[in-house]
Amino acid sequence: MRLHRRCVPIRLIATVMLLLSVVALPGCLNNEKKTWYPGPSGGGGGPGGGGGGGEGPDVPDSSATVITLVAGNGTNELRQSTLRPGQTLKLRLVTKQASPLLWRLSPESATALKSGTSPVRVAPRKIEQSTGADGNLIYHSFSISTLRPGRMNIRFLYDRITDPNTPPAKTFTLDVAVAQ
Repeated sequence: MRLHRRCVPIRLIATVMLLLSVVALPGCLNNEKKTWYPGPSGGGGGPGGGGGGGEGPDVPDSSATVITLVAGNGTNELRQSTLRPGQTLKLRLVTKQASPLLWRLSPESATALKSGTSPVRVAPRKIEQSTGADGNLIYHSFSISTLRPGRMNIRFLYDRITDPNTPPAKTFTLDVAVAQ
């Protein structure tokens, strides 16, 4: 009887672990839903599987079809990203709540993207809101899809679109390389 009482918690824990692994298994097997989220301390992981790729904190999982990059905190940021054909980079640029400023493509980048020779395509801006440790966060989200091998610098401006004579409060430049 005493032995049975000692084994019940172990069986309960084993059952819970088995149920948790069954819930997580579909996300590990389905490559189409893999997403890579770089964590604040490096590595990866996050919703849908993914992971750090094993090559360092800033190297995305090469099997992920969607890579999420959060940026826009610095004044003049520059980031590099190497993608493969078929991948999408979801760029989320941080915005201050109730700010009259917006993230947008620079006129030069918009013109280069419309040329027809660009290795990537940038979807129109979407505004997203989420709750974090600092309260409600607003992001301007841009989906960057790969089209063909090549390299391109995409520049984003954080400014008032109605006042073109005022320099932007922030800029963000993304150097995208699409590998073969």
